[in-house]
Amino acid sequence: MDKRRVAERILLAAGVIAVSMGLLAAYLYDTMSDSQEFADRAVVAYSSPLVRQQLTDSVVDQIVDADPDLVAVQPLLESIVSGVLASDSTTTLVRATVVDLHRTVIGQRDDTVTMQFAGLILIAKTQLTALDPEAGALIPDELTDAIVEISAEPLFVDAVQTVDRLWVIAMLLPLLGALAFIAAIWLAPSGSGGLVRVGLGLVLSGLLAALIERVGRRLVVDGDAVEAEVGRIMWDAFMVDLSTWAVAASIVGGVLASVAWFLSLIHI
Repeated sequence: MDKRRVAERILLAAGVIAVSMGLLAAYLYDTMSDSQEFADRAVVAYSSPLVRQQLTDSVVDQIVDADPDLVAVQPLLESIVSGVLASDSTTTLVRATVVDLHRTVIGQRDDTVTMQFAGLILIAKTQLTALDPEAGALIPDELTDAIVEISAEPLFVDAVQTVDRLWVIAMLLPLLGALAFIAAIWLAPSGSGGLVRVGLGLVLSGLLAALIERVGRRLVVDGDAVEAEVGRIMWDAFMVDLSTWAVAASIVGGVLASVAWFLSLIHI
């Protein structure tokens, strides 16, 4: 095999990897860097009864931990918190909170998150106070600050800030992939043959991106039954459209390969 053919194959492989990784980076940046888009997808996950139940358990545990005397009314607390989290007004509040939290992480602001999160626990406290004034008085106002701190875990902050820096990779990798494909076409024995292989390379890029998404989903949902299901819900809410992007890339590659092959037949 001559050196030009070896170089062509290396460039094709490099192009496939660069385009597939660039596709992933572009999707993550497009999906997670915009506060409104991020909040929309968070609300999709939040609409799941299982996710709301997990949130209910977390909030109730924090309330009970604040004062052990609240154990006696824990079932009532669970009912109240569950109802609050399922309401349309709370869904709207959650969306506004996620938007604000996302903007805070990206813009490094820190002056409005507390007010957004305080509303959730105050609604529950108000309802409990109406039913049991003594129990309601046991919930300290400082508990709202604890919920904010949990919501702003370093893992979340690091993830969002990392995604916000992906725009460089999202622009650079597809460009490098395109250059590799162009160089591969230039090294090919025939232009049409080179275009066919580049088209097939784009198909492979889309398939590789889809495969990475499936593998990532499998890794995320690894754990006990409840954790795995919550992980699947969260993953699907944020990554569901990546398959569409992968299919689109494969279709473009398939069309390019088909047209190039057809033109090569006409030329023959």
